Amino acid sequence: MKQKNNDDNKNKNALFLYIYEHKKLIILSVIFMILYSLTNPLQLWILKPFIDKMFVKDVIVEFQAPEKLIQKSQYIYSYFPNFLRDNSFTHFIKNALTKKYIFSQRQLFLLISIYIIGISLLKGFFKFLHNYLLLYITGAIIKKLRERLYDKLMNLPFNFYAQRKTGDILSRFTNDVALLQGTVSNLIIQVIEKPAEILFLTIFVFIISWKLSLVSFLILPLVAYIIYLSGILMRKYVKRIQLKISDITQQLQETIQGIKIIKSFTAEKIMLERFKTDNNNHFRQNLKSWRVQVISSPVIEFLTMLGIVLVLYFALYLVKTDDLTSGTIITFLAALMSMYKPIKELTQLNMNYHQIKIVFERINEILNIESDIKEVADPIEFTGLKKIITFNNVSFKYSSDDREILKNISFSVNVGKTAAIVGPSGVGKSTLVNLLPRFYDVTSGIISFDRVNIKNYSLETLRQQISIVEQEIFLFNDTIKNNICYPHSDCDFERVKECAKLANALEFIEQLPNGFDTIVGDRGQTLSVGQKQRIAIARAIYKQSSILILDEATSALDTESERLVQEAIDNLLKRYTTFVIAHRLSTVRNADLIIVLKDGEIVELGAHEQLLKKNEYYAQLYNTQFNK
Repeated sequence: MKQKNNDDNKNKNALFLYIYEHKKLIILSVIFMILYSLTNPLQLWILKPFIDKMFVKDVIVEFQAPEKLIQKSQYIYSYFPNFLRDNSFTHFIKNALTKKYIFSQRQLFLLISIYIIGISLLKGFFKFLHNYLLLYITGAIIKKLRERLYDKLMNLPFNFYAQRKTGDILSRFTNDVALLQGTVSNLIIQVIEKPAEILFLTIFVFIISWKLSLVSFLILPLVAYIIYLSGILMRKYVKRIQLKISDITQQLQETIQGIKIIKSFTAEKIMLERFKTDNNNHFRQNLKSWRVQVISSPVIEFLTMLGIVLVLYFALYLVKTDDLTSGTIITFLAALMSMYKPIKELTQLNMNYHQIKIVFERINEILNIESDIKEVADPIEFTGLKKIITFNNVSFKYSSDDREILKNISFSVNVGKTAAIVGPSGVGKSTLVNLLPRFYDVTSGIISFDRVNIKNYSLETLRQQISIVEQEIFLFNDTIKNNICYPHSDCDFERVKECAKLANALEFIEQLPNGFDTIVGDRGQTLSVGQKQRIAIARAIYKQSSILILDEATSALDTESERLVQEAIDNLLKRYTTFVIAHRLSTVRNADLIIVLKDGEIVELGAHEQLLKKNEYYAQLYNTQFNK
């Protein structure tokens, strides 16, 4: 329970920290909010004289400043030095205060009309300013939050992506952030503007008649309880709604990525039924939250009308005993009904607060994740491999509860040499090479480049010197040129062409209608597997790193594509210290060192011919593959 409270406080503090960064603009917006709220009673104030004076035939209105104000001004005036007392402006003010003004009904109507128009213009002006400032502040907060979230996603460890559903991550980045944008400004308005409106109107109605005000406020505790209860229910439903949105986003993402499999298995109806189930669950949770939202409004409206009835009943009594005019009663009722709207909107405060709190908790959950890949305080820049790569007693497991994937791995690879890693599926081949760029860190042991522990190198320079070509190639929905020189926007086109030539990709690229400017589509779907592999190899060459990782780069290719890709790989091997993960053992015959894994351990080391002569596990794998 204590941990949960600490997390809640941390989330609240983080949210208010974002808002606090824009404190100056918020203060300015608050000032405009208060001025806007003040215009409501100022508009209503004119109702009393309008009703009392304008609906009486041939009325003449006399006006003079209150006696106390006149006496006070004369008292202050007596302390003025002679040169100020004789000043014409001072005389003008004195005369203006003491003068009795007489207005006809037409003149009074003109003055009231000017007053109403002037207040309306001020009200609109203040509303525009505070709304615009709030939208700007909210937009800036959401912009920064998106950037922080995206930056965090770029720096999260690989095990985070292995353990999370993609749809859940996307939902937090899109739906949750969008929901925040729609509610943060409302929350600020509900925290400041609506209470200010209610406060000014409350002061106003007490000034008009404190007795009527006390009667009308009898229902206030009941309204407050309804607001509180609505907020508790909304918190529960909002959390469920966000989880259901994550499920929908996950299925949508899987449908788009796996559409070929879905169609080939004629699973469209099954997928549709699954989607309908998730969508229906989301709809049912929304219905529950909507019930809470819509029921609170009529209940509060009913209580407000009940208060007005009580006021009217009590007003009938006060008319006989107090000096209550028609204008006073109507103005009081107008002010009371004006309070209904901000009170009604204030019921959303608790709901919006809990909504923002839950959404921010989901976003903050990602922002607060600490990466287990840490840099040392003063990292060394890795400028490229000069001598040797060494694995010294390396073991690895994904978490403390998992079994060890790799156990006591030890070997060395000299610069410019090729090491092949072979073994059955699931033995840890890809895991081993993923330790080189520190996608994961070793559980025990040391990996060193040129006798320096790779943990002492900066992550940026370490990864800049390692190129990876995987079996499942990912290309960005961009031009071939931009994919080859990724992530650089200022491509050296001649270098791009040279890299494409070395990767055996130049011929097919030049045959495309737009050549290097051809858009490859989402994940490179307009290209064949072999073409994508060669683009990936060209990308690896363009990077100009010193270490290359080939993760089963030819396993999914037809014979002709494999030949072209293998030729491209052979061009690569001359330039790099290379690690090759191979399913087809025919592709590793020329490797300088073959590392044979079994159950996460090295069982054999050596060149192809040496291992065949030993006639042990490698020879068994080789003979099985070639039916010897």
